[in-house]
Amino acid sequence: MNKVIITAALTGAVTVPTQTPYLPYT
Repeated sequence: MNKVIITAALTGAVTVPTQTPYLPYT
């Protein structure tokens, strides 16, 4: 289950800023 969470977190970290480029990268 941890691997799924980590994968989702990594994917979200890339996908969210790409879809919302006005948000600052953290």
